Amino acid sequence: MLAFGLTGCGQQVGSAAVVGSVAINADSVNSQAQTLSSVQSPTTISNLVNAKVLIDTGRRVLSDEIRHQVLAQNGLTLALTDDQIAQIIAAYQGADSLAGELMATPEQLNQRIADAATLRVLVTQALQGGTAINGPRVTVDVVATADVAAAEALRTRYLADPAAMTADVEAGRATQTGGRTTLSILDATPLVGTGLFSALPGQLVVVNAGTQALIARIVDRSITPLAVDSATFNTLTPSQIEVLGGLLLAEQLPAAAVQVQVNPRFGVWDASVMQVVAAAGRS
Repeated sequence: MLAFGLTGCGQQVGSAAVVGSVAINADSVNSQAQTLSSVQSPTTISNLVNAKVLIDTGRRVLSDEIRHQVLAQNGLTLALTDDQIAQIIAAYQGADSLAGELMATPEQLNQRIADAATLRVLVTQALQGGTAINGPRVTVDVVATADVAAAEALRTRYLADPAAMTADVEAGRATQTGGRTTLSILDATPLVGTGLFSALPGQLVVVNAGTQALIARIVDRSITPLAVDSATFNTLTPSQIEVLGGLLLAEQLPAAAVQVQVNPRFGVWDASVMQVVAAAGRS
């Protein structure tokens, strides 16, 4: 079993993160990640892919737990009644369906529902008030590879010889195994945890894309208004609303209200997107 959190975070031994003075237990995060990743990963895929899914899932779980603490400690969490929670579950065709949407274990589902509802209200209020929601936009050179191991090997090669990546990007345009693309955080929300939207120009990021892996070189990164308004709000997925809510929290809360330390075994905390992401150059 792959485990995180075996070393201390700050003064809290065995914690995955500390938010303010509250420690988030690493064993709890590991347990949730194991449960959720076993659902995502069929038994036929490789151990390497299983391990990568578990790492990615652990970051997602920890991000959710940290945001929960940020909302709770700042008095922002909506107090939902049991009837309201039941109505939300019914609207998503049952608890299993909603748990899949929110990446929540049964034990954490009600907490995730309340947090998701809180973020949804934040986004709704911003859009109704005409407030622009700003987020990162990246232009990247990309080379597709067979798997994470191959991408890591290419990263080492490209760091030593950047021109080799430039050549592979150009060569890949014809076969669709390489090229240049621009993405906003709203276009590719599942990739936030990889650090793609947190990296700086020139850095190389390994992106797990399920059946393959990508090595991406950040060409440009900017913060721009995202293409979302009240008319398109209902087309957004729960993950997209979560990202938008995190961006709003980052803008609206003072730094003193979001004091987060993350165990480096999980990654690093990006306060601008309110998520745990892979450290620069790590997958």
